Amino acid sequence: MRNLWVTIFLFTVSAVYAADNTDSRKFPDDRNQSFLLGLGGNYPIVDSANEFGPSIYHPIVGVRHLTENWVLGLSMHFKFFNEKADNSRLAIWALEEETSYRIRLYHPFYMLTGIKFLYLYPVQGGVYPLRRSSDYNPEVGIAATVSFLYFLSQQTALGVYTDLWRGTASRTLEGIETGVHFMFPTTF
Repeated sequence: MRNLWVTIFLFTVSAVYAADNTDSRKFPDDRNQSFLLGLGGNYPIVDSANEFGPSIYHPIVGVRHLTENWVLGLSMHFKFFNEKADNSRLAIWALEEETSYRIRLYHPFYMLTGIKFLYLYPVQGGVYPLRRSSDYNPEVGIAATVSFLYFLSQQTALGVYTDLWRGTASRTLEGIETGVHFMFPTTF
Protein backbone atom coordinates (compact mmCIF):
# COMPACT_ATOMS: atom_id res chain seq x y z
CA MET A 1 0.00 0.00 0.00
CA ARG A 2 2.87 2.37 0.82
CA ASN A 3 4.33 1.86 -2.67
CA LEU A 4 0.98 2.79 -4.23
CA TRP A 5 0.89 6.14 -2.41
CA VAL A 6 4.55 6.87 -3.15
CA THR A 7 3.84 6.21 -6.84
CA ILE A 8 0.74 8.47 -6.79
CA PHE A 9 2.72 11.22 -5.02
CA LEU A 10 5.59 11.04 -7.51
CA PHE A 11 3.17 11.01 -10.44
CA THR A 12 1.35 14.06 -9.02
CA VAL A 13 4.58 16.01 -8.52
CA SER A 14 5.83 15.15 -12.01
CA ALA A 15 2.44 16.05 -13.51
CA VAL A 16 2.49 19.48 -11.83
CA TYR A 17 5.93 20.24 -13.23
CA ALA A 18 5.22 18.80 -16.67
CA ALA A 19 1.71 20.22 -17.05
CA ASP A 20 1.11 22.34 -20.11
CA ASN A 21 -0.74 25.39 -18.73
CA THR A 22 0.36 27.83 -21.44
CA ASP A 23 -2.68 27.32 -23.67
CA SER A 24 -4.68 30.53 -24.06
CA ARG A 25 -7.97 28.65 -23.65
CA LYS A 26 -9.37 29.13 -20.14
CA PHE A 27 -10.87 25.70 -19.78
CA PRO A 28 -13.13 25.28 -17.87
CA ASP A 29 -14.25 28.84 -17.09
CA ASP A 30 -15.16 30.26 -13.67
CA ARG A 31 -18.93 29.70 -13.76
CA ASN A 32 -19.25 26.00 -14.40
CA GLN A 33 -21.69 23.93 -12.38
CA SER A 34 -21.96 20.26 -13.27
CA PHE A 35 -23.99 17.32 -12.08
CA LEU A 36 -22.05 14.15 -11.37
CA LEU A 37 -23.32 10.60 -11.87
CA GLY A 38 -21.01 7.72 -11.12
CA LEU A 39 -20.51 4.13 -10.18
CA GLY A 40 -18.04 3.15 -7.45
CA GLY A 41 -16.92 0.13 -5.47
CA ASN A 42 -15.23 -0.20 -2.07
CA TYR A 43 -12.49 -2.54 -0.96
CA PRO A 44 -11.61 -2.80 2.76
CA ILE A 45 -8.02 -2.27 3.86
CA VAL A 46 -5.92 -2.73 7.01
CA ASP A 47 -8.17 -3.50 10.03
CA SER A 48 -11.38 -3.38 7.98
CA ALA A 49 -10.11 -6.25 5.83
CA ASN A 50 -10.27 -8.52 8.90
CA GLU A 51 -14.03 -7.97 9.27
CA PHE A 52 -15.22 -7.12 5.75
CA GLY A 53 -14.87 -8.16 2.14
CA PRO A 54 -15.48 -6.12 -1.03
CA SER A 55 -19.06 -5.61 -2.09
CA ILE A 56 -21.23 -4.44 -4.96
CA TYR A 57 -20.77 -1.29 -7.00
CA HIS A 58 -23.03 1.58 -6.03
CA PRO A 59 -24.39 4.72 -7.74
CA ILE A 60 -23.05 8.17 -6.87
CA VAL A 61 -24.93 11.46 -7.27
CA GLY A 62 -23.34 14.87 -6.80
CA VAL A 63 -22.69 18.38 -8.03
CA ARG A 64 -19.35 20.02 -8.87
CA HIS A 65 -18.23 23.59 -9.29
CA LEU A 66 -15.31 23.96 -11.70
CA THR A 67 -12.92 26.90 -11.66
CA GLU A 68 -9.72 27.45 -13.60
CA ASN A 69 -7.57 25.55 -11.07
CA TRP A 70 -9.96 24.03 -8.52
CA VAL A 71 -12.87 21.62 -8.41
CA LEU A 72 -15.29 21.77 -5.48
CA GLY A 73 -17.80 18.98 -5.12
CA LEU A 74 -20.61 17.67 -2.95
CA SER A 75 -21.88 14.12 -3.38
CA MET A 76 -23.81 11.42 -1.58
CA HIS A 77 -24.01 7.68 -1.96
CA PHE A 78 -23.89 4.39 -0.10
CA LYS A 79 -20.62 2.56 0.53
CA PHE A 80 -21.09 -1.20 0.88
CA PHE A 81 -18.97 -3.92 2.53
CA ASN A 82 -19.74 -7.62 2.95
CA GLU A 83 -19.34 -8.79 6.54
CA LYS A 84 -17.21 -11.93 6.70
CA ALA A 85 -18.79 -13.31 9.90
CA ASP A 86 -22.35 -13.74 8.65
CA ASN A 87 -22.10 -12.79 4.94
CA SER A 88 -24.47 -9.84 5.48
CA ARG A 89 -23.96 -6.46 3.88
CA LEU A 90 -22.91 -3.31 5.75
CA ALA A 91 -24.26 -0.14 4.15
CA ILE A 92 -22.69 3.22 4.98
CA TRP A 93 -24.48 6.35 3.79
CA ALA A 94 -21.77 8.88 2.88
CA LEU A 95 -22.01 12.62 2.36
CA GLU A 96 -18.76 13.88 0.80
CA GLU A 97 -17.30 17.36 0.29
CA GLU A 98 -14.43 17.41 -2.20
CA THR A 99 -11.72 19.98 -2.83
CA SER A 100 -9.35 19.04 -5.66
CA TYR A 101 -6.64 20.85 -7.57
CA ARG A 102 -6.95 20.57 -11.35
CA ILE A 103 -3.75 19.74 -13.23
CA ARG A 104 -3.84 20.03 -17.00
CA LEU A 105 -1.91 17.10 -18.44
CA TYR A 106 -2.77 17.67 -22.08
CA HIS A 107 -5.93 19.44 -23.22
CA PRO A 108 -8.63 18.01 -22.77
CA PHE A 109 -7.10 15.47 -20.34
CA TYR A 110 -6.88 16.58 -16.69
CA MET A 111 -5.81 15.11 -13.39
CA LEU A 112 -7.49 16.08 -10.11
CA THR A 113 -5.83 15.50 -6.76
CA GLY A 114 -7.20 16.56 -3.41
CA ILE A 115 -9.06 15.66 -0.26
CA LYS A 116 -12.61 14.78 0.70
CA PHE A 117 -14.33 15.25 4.02
CA LEU A 118 -16.93 12.57 4.70
CA TYR A 119 -19.86 12.02 7.00
CA LEU A 120 -20.21 8.24 7.35
CA TYR A 121 -23.57 7.01 8.66
CA PRO A 122 -23.92 3.19 8.94
CA VAL A 123 -27.49 2.19 8.08
CA GLN A 124 -29.60 -0.92 7.79
CA GLY A 125 -30.13 -2.26 4.29
CA GLY A 126 -28.79 0.63 2.24
CA VAL A 127 -32.25 1.96 1.29
CA TYR A 128 -34.25 5.09 2.03
CA PRO A 129 -35.56 6.07 4.53
CA LEU A 130 -32.31 5.75 6.45
CA ARG A 131 -32.41 3.60 9.61
CA ARG A 132 -29.28 3.73 11.74
CA SER A 133 -27.36 0.50 12.26
CA SER A 134 -27.00 -0.35 15.94
CA ASP A 135 -23.71 -2.24 15.35
CA TYR A 136 -21.63 0.74 14.17
CA ASN A 137 -21.44 4.41 15.13
CA PRO A 138 -21.56 7.37 12.72
CA GLU A 139 -18.15 8.85 12.00
CA VAL A 140 -16.52 11.82 10.34
CA GLY A 141 -13.99 10.70 7.77
CA ILE A 142 -11.31 11.96 5.45
CA ALA A 143 -10.11 10.75 2.05
CA ALA A 144 -7.22 11.38 -0.32
CA THR A 145 -8.50 11.39 -3.89
CA VAL A 146 -6.99 11.19 -7.37
CA SER A 147 -9.02 11.26 -10.56
CA PHE A 148 -8.48 11.65 -14.27
CA LEU A 149 -10.99 13.56 -16.43
CA TYR A 150 -11.43 13.71 -20.17
CA PHE A 151 -13.50 16.79 -21.08
CA LEU A 152 -15.85 16.23 -24.00
CA SER A 153 -16.96 19.88 -23.83
CA GLN A 154 -16.47 22.74 -21.38
CA GLN A 155 -18.78 21.18 -18.76
CA THR A 156 -19.12 17.56 -19.86
CA ALA A 157 -16.47 15.03 -18.83
CA LEU A 158 -15.81 11.35 -18.31
CA GLY A 159 -13.56 10.28 -15.48
CA VAL A 160 -12.07 7.56 -13.32
CA TYR A 161 -11.15 8.01 -9.67
CA THR A 162 -9.53 6.37 -6.64
CA ASP A 163 -10.11 7.40 -3.01
CA LEU A 164 -8.26 6.19 0.06
CA TRP A 165 -10.75 6.87 2.86
CA ARG A 166 -11.25 6.17 6.54
CA GLY A 167 -13.38 7.18 9.49
CA THR A 168 -11.57 9.17 12.16
CA ALA A 169 -13.31 7.71 15.24
CA SER A 170 -12.23 4.09 14.76
CA ARG A 171 -10.23 1.83 12.47
CA THR A 172 -13.34 -0.16 11.56
CA LEU A 173 -14.46 1.91 8.57
CA GLU A 174 -11.66 2.34 6.02
CA GLY A 175 -11.14 1.37 2.45
CA ILE A 176 -10.19 2.14 -1.11
CA GLU A 177 -12.96 3.25 -3.46
CA THR A 178 -12.54 3.11 -7.22
CA GLY A 179 -14.99 3.98 -9.93
CA VAL A 180 -16.06 5.97 -12.94
CA HIS A 181 -18.14 9.11 -13.26
CA PHE A 182 -19.81 11.31 -15.83
CA MET A 183 -20.19 15.08 -15.40
CA PHE A 184 -22.75 17.11 -17.35
CA PRO A 185 -23.84 20.77 -17.17
CA THR A 186 -26.56 22.21 -14.94
CA THR A 187 -28.81 25.13 -15.76
CA PHE A 188 -27.96 27.20 -12.67
